[in-house]
Amino acid sequence: MLNADFYKVIDTELEKIIADPKNAEHFEKLKQPNQKKSHAFLIWFLNFYGEYYSVKNLITDGPNDNSCDIIFPRKNSFGEDVYYVVQSKWNTIGKIHEKNDSSDVKKALADFSTILEDGITKFPNNKFKDQYRKLMKHIRNNKEVRFIFLSLSEYNDDVNDVVSGFKTGNGTDILFLDINNIKKDYIEREYKDNSLNNPLEYYYDPYESEITLNIERFGNHDCIDLNDLDLHSYVFIITPKTIHELFKKYRTGLFNKNVRNPLKNSEHNQKIEETLKTCPNRFWYYNNGITAITKNAGKLNNKISQLITLNGLQVINGAQTVYSIYDAYDKANKSRREVLDKNVKILFRLIESSDEPLNLEITRYTNSQNKILSSDFMANDEIQIRLQNESFNGTFWYERKRGEFVNNPEGVRIIDSRLIARDYITFHLQKLQDALYNYNNVFKSHKEDKNGIYEKIFNENTTFKDILISYLVSVLVRGSLFRTYLKNTMNKTDQELLNLKDSDLNMTDRDIQELNHMLIPIIGLINPILIDYLSKKGKITNKNVSNYLLDLYEKDKHKFTDLILLSVVISLDRIYGDRETGKIHVNMDKIMNKECLYYFTEKENIEKIGLTEKEISILDNPKKTEPNLDNILNKNESNDQDSGVPKSEL
Repeated sequence: MLNADFYKVIDTELEKIIADPKNAEHFEKLKQPNQKKSHAFLIWFLNFYGEYYSVKNLITDGPNDNSCDIIFPRKNSFGEDVYYVVQSKWNTIGKIHEKNDSSDVKKALADFSTILEDGITKFPNNKFKDQYRKLMKHIRNNKEVRFIFLSLSEYNDDVNDVVSGFKTGNGTDILFLDINNIKKDYIEREYKDNSLNNPLEYYYDPYESEITLNIERFGNHDCIDLNDLDLHSYVFIITPKTIHELFKKYRTGLFNKNVRNPLKNSEHNQKIEETLKTCPNRFWYYNNGITAITKNAGKLNNKISQLITLNGLQVINGAQTVYSIYDAYDKANKSRREVLDKNVKILFRLIESSDEPLNLEITRYTNSQNKILSSDFMANDEIQIRLQNESFNGTFWYERKRGEFVNNPEGVRIIDSRLIARDYITFHLQKLQDALYNYNNVFKSHKEDKNGIYEKIFNENTTFKDILISYLVSVLVRGSLFRTYLKNTMNKTDQELLNLKDSDLNMTDRDIQELNHMLIPIIGLINPILIDYLSKKGKITNKNVSNYLLDLYEKDKHKFTDLILLSVVISLDRIYGDRETGKIHVNMDKIMNKECLYYFTEKENIEKIGLTEKEISILDNPKKTEPNLDNILNKNESNDQDSGVPKSEL
């Protein structure tokens, strides 16, 4: 999501705040639209991050407010008050790409330092005066204060030294919530349904929290304490109420170390909910229960203790069960909840371990009975997380964990890490042998499997830009060639092809896979063609075409499409061309000719591209050259979907 698009999302919410009659008193003295938006941004912050909906006495914004737009207390996970002081800078949409004004930041830091020394002597309004006195009492009692600089612009690295000096000199922290951080938090909550990485909470992550768990006790054999194993473990029973409370508080943060989030509309979920609805007393017999890990589990001192304290909690198996129980319980009325708590007994297996590699192995084996892909086990790798965060700056979002996006904003497209990895390997990395013959090992670590190539593909040099352009080029090429083949073999019109279903193709999955495999060398050859061409034209100074192509894609999809498809013509000519007649012979027999293709899967041969003057002329003159290919990307910005490619292509 581009920052401009995200700004519009926030702006719509600010308009709703201004229009809400309940907020009328906040805006009655504000005459200018920008003043109202600035004040609405403070209310939005308190609503979104603090879940405060009665904010009248918390906002101290006004002239000479000493950089204190909001002063309020909030209890941390230990039940202690922490005071927050917020300085906010709302901006118009034209300034969202600008950096924070360094003078604004320096003034805020100077004012914050004065506050910590109780140096404020003039009070601009009564609300500020009241909140400031409470804050001073809190500080004198040696209690914690946190400062936040909130803005709808980007963080300015030029203030790093000043910020560092503030932290060192005052022994306290300051958090900068710029538009990028706010957008990331918004995506986590609104589009992924995750518990928020909340700057107003210290222990939002269940794996970093102290959690008290309610367990059921019925007699001598209601809990098993396996303290003689290598890993201290418990097996006990919990109720739907406990599951509901956990998920309500931590949401999908409970599954951060799981291989995937719950697939909320799956058939398995429906069966669980049906059991809860029609025969809750049989749930114990039908369901395998839940497996979780904790860094440290407290002791159950007697046979009637119903509470156990955990240092961290992660559900590593049973995400579907957790969500299905939560959903059924959340929809139930009071009497129905009593029925569920009385009859539904949930097996809960708790393993005490802080050994992360071992935790991954436990996760792997406890999920072996389900259909788990190798990519699922790498979903929480720091590189996958980084790539996803990079993707949030555009309109293509990288899905590292299956089913994690529960809502998609308009104009944003979700792309699956599994499906685009081959495109990246083929187009950008030029590892065609891996793309053809070793693809099943892409998401396997060589540390776990001698054939694994994960670290070779995903490392510190991997960027989402390179992945995205590989995807865009590959989708365009694959779809164009495939639709050309269908037109020639099935005599279908363009409109008929758009309405064509996979079931109409009369092709097996093996046929489709074989066809796509044979297209890999064609796609692989396009990168060195473009590197040679764009270098000679002075368009790029290194051997990376990603920035140039992405910029072209954003500015002019016509030119992007022409450049790629004309490169396909040259790629086809290099592989299938008749050098004597100068004609290209593209048919299925040629495409399936593995001996013909083998030469072009060797990287050293691909890199020896050396474009001829004739080939350069083809790329220079798109209007004079008509590639016998169809453009599957609609050249209108509103519709650039990759139609016409079978879903089982990879």
